[in-house]
Amino acid sequence: SSIFSLARSGLEKGTVTLGLPSMAGSFYFPNIIVAFKQAFPHLILTVVEAGTKEIKKMIEEDEIDLGVIIEDTQAADKLDIFPFLNEEMVVCVTTSHPLAHLSSISYEALAHEPLILFKEGYYQRDIIDIAAKRSGITPNITFETNQISLTKSLMRQGLGITLFLKMVISEERDILPLSLEPPVFLQLALARKKKSYISKANQAFWDFFTERAIRTKDS
Repeated sequence: SSIFSLARSGLEKGTVTLGLPSMAGSFYFPNIIVAFKQAFPHLILTVVEAGTKEIKKMIEEDEIDLGVIIEDTQAADKLDIFPFLNEEMVVCVTTSHPLAHLSSISYEALAHEPLILFKEGYYQRDIIDIAAKRSGITPNITFETNQISLTKSLMRQGLGITLFLKMVISEERDILPLSLEPPVFLQLALARKKKSYISKANQAFWDFFTERAIRTKDS
């Protein structure tokens, strides 16, 4: 296919700059990055970590060429988007937490809980804003960090609960997912600016990623 002939023809230099939110970056992209580096060993891959809103803005303002965003109707106006993952955003509690017997939780109940959250600009915060509006309660944010492992540790110490994409806790035995009522699913997409020049290195990553995703889907 086109991308592998390009790899064999030896794209010898260039930098791929990719905007990644921390959950997708930590749990979906490591294998892709390794495979891309094997195909294009001479290219440098730099990750810019930010929330999906910030990444969308950075692409629109030409600060970066590629990034992962949440697909929405407005995004398609200015950006070319390639949806690749539909994942549930869940409330996460430890097995010893009083809410652990539940399978789902209302926004109103969520607003009463102490929360460990990412900093502003992440979709997590939009959900908490909805919870605050519906309940009339100012959320009790006990700690802010973008570090997933630190959030899990603080949860285990009883400091609060959080919201993650479900895949983030899929291998944790002592952390349980509670669906929101109604459930929230996010469609993640790789995005680039429409009708905008991007470097050969960034184009190589776009082609590699999209072809790999299509192959994985078909297999």
